[in-house]
Amino acid sequence: MIKKSILFCGIVLGLWSLVLRVAPVSITLHSMQDNIAKAEKFIFDMDTPENLIVGSSISTTIHMDSLPEFYNLSLSGQSAFDGLNLLREKKNLPTNVFIEMNVLIRSENSVFKESISSPVMNTMKEHVSAFRTDKQVLPAIIGYVLTPSCEWFRSAVYYRGRGWLEAKFKALKNKLSHHSENIGPSHKPRVLLASLTSRATDEAIEQDSTQGQQDTPFVKERHPMLDQMLGIQKKEYSSVNAYVINTMVVTLTDHVKFLKSKGVNVVFFEMPVNRELTSLERAITLRKNIIEGFPDCEFIPLPKNAHRYITRDGVHLAPEEAAEYSRYLSHEVVRIIEGGKAHGNHQTGR
Repeated sequence: MIKKSILFCGIVLGLWSLVLRVAPVSITLHSMQDNIAKAEKFIFDMDTPENLIVGSSISTTIHMDSLPEFYNLSLSGQSAFDGLNLLREKKNLPTNVFIEMNVLIRSENSVFKESISSPVMNTMKEHVSAFRTDKQVLPAIIGYVLTPSCEWFRSAVYYRGRGWLEAKFKALKNKLSHHSENIGPSHKPRVLLASLTSRATDEAIEQDSTQGQQDTPFVKERHPMLDQMLGIQKKEYSSVNAYVINTMVVTLTDHVKFLKSKGVNVVFFEMPVNRELTSLERAITLRKNIIEGFPDCEFIPLPKNAHRYITRDGVHLAPEEAAEYSRYLSHEVVRIIEGGKAHGNHQTGR
């Protein structure tokens, strides 16, 4: 029985490998798979870039067309530590590594690290594409067979049934509409309350818009959930754990020493977040520890117009803000390279 199962799996793997040669696919089902697939591509397929960015989802918003000869290895839901761990698996290293510092308080992801640091699995992934995270059979079946089937069912059955129910409900509502006049005056205060609430909301939005014009934010329309999400971020940014900071510094020091021993230049940069967060304890503590703890590394500070960033959710840049910051970052990169602390050509002896 075991031999038959192994034989069956071998046949399926062989056939799937042939399919991938004829029609390569790349499909993932969630963000962790996205990150692992991105890491595998970086380790096994890509030539070493001249400049590399490692960070969290905050720095995935950077416009890479503003930064030629750069590759963005930032990972959603994770931190720069996961990207730094990947460099241990790379045979050749970049000349310059740019580390986003905003989420360094978040430690490495153990599941991610295990997925990309297994010598046996990495050897198999390098030589047999069917073992890659984005080229497995089950996600392909779900993405190319089950999902389209569900979409067809929803459009062919669900929406038609929904339309029939809506028509019946509308007809029933029309029949009962003439009875609404007999509800009595008790209904009027509710209408008045709704009107006053709507007016108060409109005035608040108008006042907020006026304030925004004075501060000239890059974002023209605030995300409707910004205030709620910003409240959560404020609580997180208002305190910091000393043990977590100390652990971060120790781990980061080890990574920086490793990179510098290989001739790699390390540059830290801080992404702008909502202007109400930049002066809270967590941001100040991280900034202080990076600047004082790594004096031999270049540091790209927040832009002078950081007060104009309000973001989508408190920490992730809106498209207009991402474009503005990318221009600033490009300018700072040129300044650093011309200043000599980062270099445009690969060093030897790694």
